[in-house]
Amino acid sequence: MKGLQYLSIILSCCGLSLSAPTCDYKMIEDKYVCLMSDSASEGKIIGSHNETYGDAHVYRVTTTDEANKSLIGKVISLYRNLTIFQIPKGNIEAIIEDDFVNCTANLVELQICNGDLNTIPADVFKKCENLKSIDLTGNKLTIITKESLPNIINKLILSKNQIKIDMSNIFEVGNNLDALTYFDLSGNSIETLIDSVLPSQRLIHLDLSNNKINELPGAYFDNNKNLEVLNLQDNHIASISHTIIKELTKLKELRIGSNNISTIDAKAFQDNEIIEYLDMSSNPIETLNANLLKNLTTLKALNLFDIKITNTSLEDLKTTLESLINLEKLNISKNIIGPIDGLFTKNEKLSVLGISSMSLTELEKDIFSALTKLESLNFDDNEIVDLPENIFEKLTEMKNFSAKKNKINKLKASTFEKMTNLLELDFTGNEIDAIESTFFDTLNKLKVVRFSGGNKCFNSDFEDFVLDEATRVKFYKCFENYNSARTVVISNVLLAFVIIFKFI
Repeated sequence: MKGLQYLSIILSCCGLSLSAPTCDYKMIEDKYVCLMSDSASEGKIIGSHNETYGDAHVYRVTTTDEANKSLIGKVISLYRNLTIFQIPKGNIEAIIEDDFVNCTANLVELQICNGDLNTIPADVFKKCENLKSIDLTGNKLTIITKESLPNIINKLILSKNQIKIDMSNIFEVGNNLDALTYFDLSGNSIETLIDSVLPSQRLIHLDLSNNKINELPGAYFDNNKNLEVLNLQDNHIASISHTIIKELTKLKELRIGSNNISTIDAKAFQDNEIIEYLDMSSNPIETLNANLLKNLTTLKALNLFDIKITNTSLEDLKTTLESLINLEKLNISKNIIGPIDGLFTKNEKLSVLGISSMSLTELEKDIFSALTKLESLNFDDNEIVDLPENIFEKLTEMKNFSAKKNKINKLKASTFEKMTNLLELDFTGNEIDAIESTFFDTLNKLKVVRFSGGNKCFNSDFEDFVLDEATRVKFYKCFENYNSARTVVISNVLLAFVIIFKFI
């Protein structure tokens, strides 16, 4: 093997080349791994092993460039104890049984992605007795039959292929893959789902996102009572009835964002009491029924971004949030609901809050008073001019603060002085013309500061902020403007007193 390497070097010096798949052998997380370059080359696999290691020790092979079909058989034959074989990108149009004729029981995970595969022959993996995970993302598959896959497979990824037909034809016999727990069909062109044809009753994770599904049959998921994660995002679904997920009592994560959903049955989630993550974003829902989420007391993350909530449903939203006492992450951005006073009084566990693009003109002083665990706050793209003094006094755990694209013109030190854990501060695109000179004094952990995008007294960013003399000089105009404005205010107050006493 070393001789081939030396020959390659000699020929290269003479202006010739001898290209062959080449392994860079190294230890990664205590596993002996081959990172293979020149994967499309013909010839035997070359590369120098680490001391005391050989072909029998290779646990994983990962190609680092575009591979071709002939490589599969070479790798399978050479590395007899191979456990994971990954081809992230390849010129592979077809695989045949001969490619895997030397497959051993050691191979557990296979990845052949971003190629031109359009079919998987029957029994192609029959020698791979323990092959449990297959990833065929980004190929040109239109159908897979039950004979093409090992019965023991528990993870199957068919994302970004060309599957258009309904599920019953993809798996010609339902429930044949009894061990399958993870199934990803995202990024295809599936339009229609047929009742109760999913291949495994043991499914835990199902991804049907980014297809063209326009309707969910009422009993479609009834056989999949073990589902914990269901992703239906980016489809054309128009409504969610009570019966669709009624049987999914173990469901913990549900994504139905970016559909055309305008109607959700008030009882749609009443049987899914342990959901922890719910994404309903980017749907024309408009009216949020106050009872829709009341049973989801274990909910930790809720995304209601751009669901077109109107002023008329503000009270329903308040009622909804009051029941979600374990909520940790909430996004209600891009909903025009008017003032949001008192909206978060019961959500004391919130650590992440998004209220951007809501046409807010002001924030009440006590709006965040209950949110003592808040670490990230985003109210970008509103019309806020003033920040009330002490509005953030309870936010001592704050790390990421973003108020981009508002109309804020002045920053007072006392407004932010309690945010001693702040790491990032973003005022991009405001109208700031004055900053109190002690504004940064208590913000000792601050690393990223952004004031670009139109601010008046200072218009730049810091990706590694340090409050030193050079930094103070850069903010000099802001500090000076604040002091000048304060002097004018004091002068006007004194003048008012003089006028009053003059007329007494």
